[in-house]
Amino acid sequence: MNVKPLATLLAAMALAACSSGPQAPPPQYYQLRLQAPEAAAPAQPGAPAEVWQLVAPVKLPEYLERDVLWLPVGASGMQPLPNHRWAEPLDEAVPRILLHDLAQLHGAGNVVSGTLPAGLAVARQLRLQILDFSVAPDRGTVRIVARCTVAAPAGGQPLSVLDLDVSAPAAGPEPDALVAAHRLALWRLAQQLTAKLVTR
Repeated sequence: MNVKPLATLLAAMALAACSSGPQAPPPQYYQLRLQAPEAAAPAQPGAPAEVWQLVAPVKLPEYLERDVLWLPVGASGMQPLPNHRWAEPLDEAVPRILLHDLAQLHGAGNVVSGTLPAGLAVARQLRLQILDFSVAPDRGTVRIVARCTVAAPAGGQPLSVLDLDVSAPAAGPEPDALVAAHRLALWRLAQQLTAKLVTR
């Protein structure tokens, strides 16, 4: 009996058995839904609302430029949640959702971004920087710390800086619940920013 072909056959069968073994589960993807998680209060009648321009880009910490969901570890560590990823880069999703939420709160057509429509007069320009967007160590809340620089386009209004800090509860430690808490935190950030802008 020729031993060499038999050895080759056995090696091929062993390789096939290994390749058909347990495979890593496919990644799960999560999206920050456009729809606001809470209903916006109806606009109060009065003078026409001023127009705000959200200036791109909305700056995020570098670690949020990856597509993974991050979880805290210890006092200062972080680790990615295996096989759980954002379906859209956060540096694209966050400004899109904030623009939507600010328009829901301040009035459709009163918050713009990008190229301005002809004849539209902007009262204030908003430059937003997200300083922290993270899950609490107990996975019970998601917190956003941000800073918004506000200025008039013509330069007549003095520069002002608004510090923002919001938290949103998570319904549980599961990834889906944490993603929902991220979305609620963004909504609350838009609420806090709107409240501070309309009182100034």
